[in-house]
Amino acid sequence: MTQNIEYKLKEQDRRELKKILDQFNYDKNNLISILQTIQDVFGFLPRNSMFYLAKKLQVPAAEIYGVSTFYTQFKFDKLGKNHLIFCDGTACHLRNREILGLVETLLGIKPGETTSDMQFSYEIVACLGCCAISPVCMVNGEIYGNLTTNKVKKLIKKLRKQ
Repeated sequence: MTQNIEYKLKEQDRRELKKILDQFNYDKNNLISILQTIQDVFGFLPRNSMFYLAKKLQVPAAEIYGVSTFYTQFKFDKLGKNHLIFCDGTACHLRNREILGLVETLLGIKPGETTSDMQFSYEIVACLGCCAISPVCMVNGEIYGNLTTNKVKKLIKKLRKQ
């Protein structure tokens, strides 16, 4: 079965994966760095690449899957152009219920989903570590703090125009 799935990799993708593995000398001790680099190159972790890695690193696919699902930084689906991450830490949680409901209404998606036009991905994380400016979200790596429903409406409107 592994060979069948590996076969589904595009030749260009196989070449990219080989370059990444060459960069890390096929060392399974570099698995997290390898996965991070794959995600940087592809924008997510293509499922078929897990089987390719397992074969090339000589580790069980379950180990690679276990590592890639343990860390929330890894994504198995392509993210939208605008990746919205909302904090749900204690300080934010107390003030963001209305905001999160608004986001879901405006975008028409739930946490962990991407809009069909690939413009927005939306997720909620345990904490962004910005309690002093709560509630907060991160959009494409940039922090937005002291959020209100009005600020979120303006932010999403601005992102739609880009």
